[in-house]
This record gives sequence, C-alpha cells and structure tokens, in this order.
Amino acid sequence: MNKKLHLTKLSIKVGTIMCLLFLFSCSADTSDSESEVKTANTAKSSQKSNALLIAKKILILAPHNDDEALGCAGIIEQAIANGDQVKVVVAVCYNNSSRIQETINAMASLGVSSSDLIFLGYPDWGKSYSVSFLYKLYYAASETTAIGTGTTKGFEPGFPDYHYTKFGSHAPYTKASFRQDIGSIINDYLPTEVYVTSFYDLHGDHSAFYSFAKDAIINAGYPTSLFTYLIHDKNEQDTSNYWPERETSLSSAMRAYNAPGFSSQVPALDWTKKILVPVPADMLLLPRNLNRKTKCIALYPSQNPAAGNNYLYSFVKTDELFWKEDFPVVIPDPVKLDDRTPTITYSGTWGNASGSNYFMSTAKYSTTAASYSQLTFTGTTIKWYGVLGSDHGKADVYIDNVLDSTVDCYGSGWTANYLLYTKTGLSGGSHTIKVVVRSDKNPSSTNKYIEIDSFDY
Repeated sequence: MNKKLHLTKLSIKVGTIMCLLFLFSCSADTSDSESEVKTANTAKSSQKSNALLIAKKILILAPHNDDEALGCAGIIEQAIANGDQVKVVVAVCYNNSSRIQETINAMASLGVSSSDLIFLGYPDWGKSYSVSFLYKLYYAASETTAIGTGTTKGFEPGFPDYHYTKFGSHAPYTKASFRQDIGSIINDYLPTEVYVTSFYDLHGDHSAFYSFAKDAIINAGYPTSLFTYLIHDKNEQDTSNYWPERETSLSSAMRAYNAPGFSSQVPALDWTKKILVPVPADMLLLPRNLNRKTKCIALYPSQNPAAGNNYLYSFVKTDELFWKEDFPVVIPDPVKLDDRTPTITYSGTWGNASGSNYFMSTAKYSTTAASYSQLTFTGTTIKWYGVLGSDHGKADVYIDNVLDSTVDCYGSGWTANYLLYTKTGLSGGSHTIKVVVRSDKNPSSTNKYIEIDSFDY
C-alpha cells in the first residue's frame, strides 16, 4: 500500500450528564400518619455530543390498551403540563385497530401525541398465568423458543408494530424478540423514570411485563427509577373488601387508594412503602362525569368501564399508587480492542500493516472479497475504526448476522484510526459484528483495501 502520513484526528465525544430531581408530594390516610414521600432520580446519558439539560423522560409500559390510563393517567397529564417527555408502550395489541384507536384517543385527551405511542403488536391470550402470552413467553424454554406460530402486527398502515418499524420485519413470538424490542426502546429513549405493572399483579401479562422491563433496565446499565403499579389485586372482586374501593355515585367525594389485599402478604407491596402521587386538579372534579381521568377511561368503550361495579372507574382517586425501585449508576468503562486482540477473529486472506498513525501501531488489511473480521461483544454500542484512503474499497457490516450497513472506505489522501462505522441502541447483552470485504469499490478508488484498526464498545 502506498500511504502518506497524516496527523491522526482525535474525536472526542462529550457525554451528556442529566441531573434531575423528582419530588413526589405524597398524601396518606390517617391510619398510617404518612405526610409526604419524596423520590429523587438522577440520570446520565453519554449518547449526545452536546451537553444539554432536558426535562424528565418518562416511559409508561402498559401490557394492554387501558392499563396506561388506569395506573398512570395523572402521571402522564402532569408530566405533559410540566414540559416533560412521555412515551407510552402497549405490549399486547395484535392487529386490533379498535383498541389501538382507543389508546390514541385516550392519550390525546391527556396531551400525548400519537407519535409518542408505541405498539408492540403481541397477542392477548388471556389473564391467568397458565394461558397468558407474555407469561408463557418470559418463561419459555429458551430465548428462541417460539410461543405460537404468528408474528407481531399493529394497526396498519397507520401504526405498524414496533419491531417492523425498527428492524424491518415482524417479530416471531420469542423471548429474544420481546427482549430486543424493550431493550431497544429503553436504550434509544434513555428514560429517567419507567412505570410498569407489578410483578405481583394477578394478570400473567402484567407480571411478565415487569420482569421483561426490569431485565432491560439492568442490561442497559444506567441509572433510572422503576415505579410499579397494580391493576389486578386479590380483592378486585371481593364485594366485602373491594380493591380499589368502588364509587357508587357520580357526586361522591374523591378518596385516596385503600390498601390492596396483597399489601399484607407481599413485602414488595408493603403499604408503608407506597408512594401516593396526587393527581392534577382536573382529575379531582365532581361530579365524576366532568373528571378528566373518568373521561379518559371512558374512551376505552371496548373494556366496558362500568362493568364489575364500576371496576375501571374505581381507579379514579385523589392520587395514583406506586412502589419504587431504584437502579444504581452502572456506567461500564468503554472497551477499545486492538486488531491483534484474540477475541477478534479473521477469515480469508489478511495481511499485517504497521505505522505510528494506527492505534497501537498496527492494523489488519485485506483486498480479498468475502474475507471478514468478526467480534462478539457485550454492550449496546459498537464502533469500527479503520482507514479512509484513496486506495480503499467497500465493506458490508453485519450485526448479529443481519446486514446493517455498507461502508465506503474511499477518501482523498489517507487517514488511519478513522471512525468508519457506529451502531448504537442495541439491546443489552451479547452481540456480534462482522466486517466483510466486498468485491466492488468506489469508482475513484485505485484499489480495494479494507483495514481493521480497532473495535470500541
């Protein structure tokens, strides 16, 4: 190779640090004499090049269309009023245009744009753990074991399922697909607060969605707060001790939540550890047909809100009920691997290059079509550094055996340690990058060299 020495360019990416304080003024009943519960949340993001202080980023995870309103309507409306960012994810909504439209209408009543709604498009198989789709999925025999023969589907063409929008194909019913969806959403959005149904909820989909969400947050490896809310308690249809307490009159006074039956049995739902978040003023209006949360829930007519002694309307209270889990700051040190690192493998014909402009003074090169370099790594971001030069060709880059990009390494002159490719937003866990030498090149290039200087993740 005929190379000219050039000054190596150093690119520094300034990490964004977001420090946010979240204060809950929490009401409590006289039985436990609680007066206030405060929560704080600090979040950092290193995925933006300019330091920027932004509002809170709230992610609502709803197993089904209506759970987002029952558990979090007040959180959502208040966040929008505060200028915070809100996204709502509905997991189980397979090809159900009417229910998806109900969510669009209900969330619009709270100020959420349809562009901030995400529909995963998985099927609804029932409530009990023995038949619940998400429960069966989470406890499948393996990551790739298919639960059923279908694939995800949203409300098309307006609202295709997330997997199709993000990855270009509908997802098979596997644990790996669902993990990829949730992991991608969390890594792309970087929420400071996540709201999801409780692990102890009696609906199997609700319990399993919590498990998927918690795994994704841990794998993402950055600080956030997880707030869990309960929809189906053991006392939901207990006429002598309803949870939530039913309101029989449109003009009856607004009440706070009573303790669910599980609170005396499950330490994670200990009533003394609850967080009661006051709802906005328009959700306190009487009579209840003027109440914003009542009107929001009424926008889900397919769920028959008045059934079960006004079961869905019983979630209209003076506050909303949560339990909180904090995840500590886990910011792994970036890893930069030289081309000679044993975990980087090479197939085909490769030669060795050296020079002070290379990282660690060495690189591997090839001009032979179909030769490739491969690395398996753990992380959410991968970068390939090589050479941009007048005698360089093209390479295909595969992530997890799927073609992600074709990189043209031609450029005037010659620059080593050059960032040729970046992939962000991968789900937490193990991934593989493969760089494959192509047989073609830029018409202006004098040769087809492809070089591996280093990989960063």
